[in-house]
Amino acid sequence: MTRDKVLHPMLEPGLQLLPENHHVHLLTRHSIREMAHSHMVSYDLPLTAEGLILAEQWGEMLTRPIETLYSSVVGRCVDTAQAMMKGNVLPQQRKLQNDDIPILEEKILKEPGCFVSDIALAGPNFKKVGPIKFVSQHLSYEISEGLVPPHVGANCIFEYLQAREGLVNTLSVHVTHDTILATFVYFLQDMTDITEDHWPWMMEGLFVWFEQEFVNWIWRGERYRRAMP
Repeated sequence: MTRDKVLHPMLEPGLQLLPENHHVHLLTRHSIREMAHSHMVSYDLPLTAEGLILAEQWGEMLTRPIETLYSSVVGRCVDTAQAMMKGNVLPQQRKLQNDDIPILEEKILKEPGCFVSDIALAGPNFKKVGPIKFVSQHLSYEISEGLVPPHVGANCIFEYLQAREGLVNTLSVHVTHDTILATFVYFLQDMTDITEDHWPWMMEGLFVWFEQEFVNWIWRGERYRRAMP
């Protein structure tokens, strides 16, 4: 299996663990993009043809309908959201008034998101050590220059998701970037030593839902629960 050319093998099994009678958020990395040549990935890099197909196939595999679509303003994220919706809803099932559910662009989903306060300060170290080491250092509180403490950034995402709760047994899809997804996921997992094996694949996502004072999530086919910070 070639990483980043197909869905992560534990992504689809996670669908079987989704709760009944809850609205679920899917925070997902965008689909396959053109190859980058450095750690500083250009926002201009588009999805490949296979990336569009993969996003549409994943949308079709989802076991519940997408109610709302949110995306980073970066083109490859918007295109991922559009392709997922195309796969998720058959033409005859679309709303009669509007062909598609609108994609709402959200600043919080675009890098650097809510984990970085000053990209000019944080950027040089990111460029030096690469994204995986950078996230590990951040989660370990080893570095702080230009960064928001991980728990503060995670609370920002919690508040963002809770403000966008929807109908039960539907999904809200939030298309973002690998650094934001990885930092949030591994904050939830209380992990600080991130390796390449942990890094989110293209089109890999985290399912999240809330129950009173608890946050629940599914990551790589495993279901978790913890008290809200």
